[in-house]
Amino acid sequence: MTYRDDLRAVEKEAWWSIPRVLLALLAVVVALTVVNFIGTGGDLAIYRFWAPKMANAQNQVFHHTQAFVDGKNTYIVRLCNEATQAEGAQKAALNSEILQEASTIDPTELNPAAQACVSQAKGF
Repeated sequence: MTYRDDLRAVEKEAWWSIPRVLLALLAVVVALTVVNFIGTGGDLAIYRFWAPKMANAQNQVFHHTQAFVDGKNTYIVRLCNEATQAEGAQKAALNSEILQEASTIDPTELNPAAQACVSQAKGF
């Protein structure tokens, strides 16, 4: 045999051994994943850990958007207008609703009309 024949034999063995090694590594990864899934009782523990944090972050981002703040201000002012026209128990209910809506937004983000409305509802 010449060195070329030896080189071809080594190349042929390497060609067949690399896929075998990759297949073995893939089998190990799959086996560990299966053991982990069975060990956690089929529960995706990482999802259970991160899902509430992601939902909280999305909620905070939403509550600080300009559209949310403008919508709250508009709604509070509309409730205030309805409360000025209402009487008795209906007026008390609307004032309570105004205070409840104002509690869901940062007071510094209320416009002057909404702030006046909240002050008026507190004084009722």
